[in-house]
Amino acid sequence: EFLHDVFSFTPKKIGGGKLSNDEKRLFKSPNSALNKARTQFLAKQRMLAKNMNVGHYAATAMEEE
Repeated sequence: EFLHDVFSFTPKKIGGGKLSNDEKRLFKSPNSALNKARTQFLAKQRMLAKNMNVGHYAATAMEEE
């Protein structure tokens, strides 16, 4: 307390209260569009890579025969 008096410092209280569902949504919403776009992009990349690998193996199997 002595240092608090010397520096006129009052520490903030931690864990003031829980957020409601609406407040949680407000904190998450600015990035939700970015996260959705990133998820869609990554899913598309996975699909393209999967299709490319399937096509690659199918083409090499045909050439070996």
